[in-house]
Amino acid sequence: MSMVSCNECGAKISNRAEACPSCGVKPRRTSRVTMAIAVLLGGGFLISVFSLGSSAPLPPVAIQAPDPEKEAVAHRYSVAMAAAASLKQAVRDPESLRFDSMRVSNDGSVICTEYRARNGFGGMNKSIAVFVNGTGGIGIERWNKHCTKALNDLVTLVQ
Repeated sequence: MSMVSCNECGAKISNRAEACPSCGVKPRRTSRVTMAIAVLLGGGFLISVFSLGSSAPLPPVAIQAPDPEKEAVAHRYSVAMAAAASLKQAVRDPESLRFDSMRVSNDGSVICTEYRARNGFGGMNKSIAVFVNGTGGIGIERWNKHCTKALNDLVTLVQ
């Protein structure tokens, strides 16, 4: 236990005192976590100030061009997730929705999915859905027209 000065009246009080016996003001406490964060931030600031003053030139920053393949994969994933969310809203029991397959065209304009969901009687129904340019629909004709060609399989990503 150590003695510290009261912030209000300057009287000497214990560092564990709940309030100053002279004026009644509660002492401000700084937690160890707050102190550690302050020390780390202060140290980081000092290091950055001193490193800016060095005469060594900074290395050039390499700017990478966006990877079109990564962007295409991200786009296919986002449209697949949007289709999954749309189906989840459409089925009677959204928590029962399971995808057997979800395939997406390279440009993301066609999404073909086979799924299962619980019906109103408690049984599981298997169905298909085809999304073309954001418009969903069902039917074997639509499936045969859009889903019989090679598409990217994404079922493991949306489960």
